[in-house]
Amino acid sequence: MSLETLWHTLQSEIKDVLGVNKYEIWIQKGNDVKLRPLEFGETWILFQTNNDYFAQHVQQHIWPDIQKLLLALYGFEVEFRYAEINSTPQQPQQPAIRQRQSHIRRIPGIPPEKTFGNFVVGPCNSFAHAAAEAVADALGDVNYNPLYMYGSTGLGKTHLMHAIANEVAQKNSDITPLYITAESFINDMIMHLRERKMAQFKMKYRENCSLLLMDDIQFLSRKEQMQEELFHTFEYLKNQGHQIVFTSDVLPREIEGLMERLRTRFESGMTVDLQPPDIETLQAIISKKSTQMNIHIPSDVSHYIATHAQGNVREVEGALNRLIGHSKLRQEQITLVLAKRELSSLFQERRTVSLNADSILHSVCSAYNIEKSGIQGRSRATKFSLPRQIAMYLMKEYTDLSNKQIGHYLGNRDHSTVIHGHAKITERLQVDLALQQSLNLIKRDLEIRD
Repeated sequence: MSLETLWHTLQSEIKDVLGVNKYEIWIQKGNDVKLRPLEFGETWILFQTNNDYFAQHVQQHIWPDIQKLLLALYGFEVEFRYAEINSTPQQPQQPAIRQRQSHIRRIPGIPPEKTFGNFVVGPCNSFAHAAAEAVADALGDVNYNPLYMYGSTGLGKTHLMHAIANEVAQKNSDITPLYITAESFINDMIMHLRERKMAQFKMKYRENCSLLLMDDIQFLSRKEQMQEELFHTFEYLKNQGHQIVFTSDVLPREIEGLMERLRTRFESGMTVDLQPPDIETLQAIISKKSTQMNIHIPSDVSHYIATHAQGNVREVEGALNRLIGHSKLRQEQITLVLAKRELSSLFQERRTVSLNADSILHSVCSAYNIEKSGIQGRSRATKFSLPRQIAMYLMKEYTDLSNKQIGHYLGNRDHSTVIHGHAKITERLQVDLALQQSLNLIKRDLEIRD
């Protein structure tokens, strides 16, 4: 297949995947071609781009989606290469091709830059990082099989999962890690069932897989047939001594409608959590990423981003990319003034709120990604009991409400329950670093200045 035919065939598919707006910004709008293929090699495509920044953005954020299309449609992957075309392209000069080093083994669906070396370790994630490294060093170790990592979105679970895959792929050419989200696993199974090709499905996930990495396992909630298939896949891989890694937003016991025998399998290895990073860790992440991009970010700018990102690494990355993009496109130096001008709408800066039971409960529920009904309900599950006690603590510390009023607001509980909850949080804050970080994030959201 010629390059022209391949690219033409992909156009509509790419537009569907990226969406019209992103497609027109980064690929083509009318006759304005933003990304023009020049040459097609066995393992790469060379594109013409206007500048280095544009090409790097496409390589990091657009090409992975196109790569998935190529794998799905044609069963092969090709590397993105680009050449900056100067103002006199007619000169017979070989373009300077920027590419990743050829010795790096690429794994479908996994960004090669997601490595342990690029992961910033802090108090919030050090144990999870150590566990992930241990898995990469000794696949199938009974103490770490399966490895189950959980925590809120944007804390680095998927990065660590990708890092395991990349580390294993570079160390052992005989192992091809299989990375998939639980949602994709479900869709894949449905497709094979519809086409009556379950033998191929089982071959893919069992006999041809020695390292299975499944993201967002909570999506299997209440899907009994998919859970049944995953259970048998788990048993097969475990009996063969193959490694399994899961990530989730919550603990196995907090996934609603999860089969008991699957829950016990999830909990049979190593379970680790990732907590929201503190400001210092977020600033270290900003420093790391800006260094990789060869961009200087002043300390007051990194502090501004870190304090407004609410502990979410993805929001930090998005803010940093947006700031650098505006700086390059407008040829402005990165300053605190520029950061506030360009990022204030992104962060939706909050005015000081009036501290009351409603605002506190809203912030606690947002931090733990749960509904108000969960805290105000009767469930004693840790998923609800800890946030409930934190709400009690904050209402008692920062409002004029009585214990009786707080108890009534939080589900008609007795005043003694409020006293116990406040005391419990006060005691844990002396020794529990993760709880300190979570509470600080909630207080930051409420703009509490102690």
